[in-house]
Amino acid sequence: METDFDARTLLTRTFDMLAEKMAPGLVALIALLALGVAGDLYRPDSFSSLPFSMGAIAAQYFVVRRLLPMQPDFLSHPGGFGTFFGVALLVGIGTALGVVLLILPGLYLWVRWSIAVPVAIAEREPVGAAIGESWRRTNGHVIPIALCGLLIWGPMLVGAGLVGYWEGLGRGVSIPLVLLANILAVTPTVLGWYLSVAVYELLSGRTSELAEVFA
Repeated sequence: METDFDARTLLTRTFDMLAEKMAPGLVALIALLALGVAGDLYRPDSFSSLPFSMGAIAAQYFVVRRLLPMQPDFLSHPGGFGTFFGVALLVGIGTALGVVLLILPGLYLWVRWSIAVPVAIAEREPVGAAIGESWRRTNGHVIPIALCGLLIWGPMLVGAGLVGYWEGLGRGVSIPLVLLANILAVTPTVLGWYLSVAVYELLSGRTSELAEVFA
């Protein structure tokens, strides 16, 4: 039986999954908030975003790995952390370049590569195959995935931008504003990982299999 795939179904599955498996997302959220706030409060002029970026990649693996059914010998196969890291890095760079060139190409690439990480992890596909398979499976489903992404990312990123702008008008560093800005920026990042797994399971027909894992 084919599962309906529309924005409403996708959002429902995403938040159902969040309710069923909130713990890994909460751990990742707290860890990334600690990195982000520490960097904003204590960074020297030469501080880069590398520590946070590496932390985000590790946190993504931690979360997605726990949302997907795995075999005990997973790490000895091609779909281990090394493959995941390659996929996450290439998808992140490609999407960022798309955003820099123009926002819409970045959004489109994010949609088409949205399940590359779940494919690499759950199906042990190598880097190129995982990205290609994500492109194939998301064909014809761009609009609902993009709408869900915008609903998750849009309001929070706008809020984070406004907080950052307001903070920039004052003098010194405001701890409450730094914390709020990081919450608004990190929360959609973590929710986006749940969304990617929801897209993966709906497009791959694995809803019932994953439901058994969550039971």
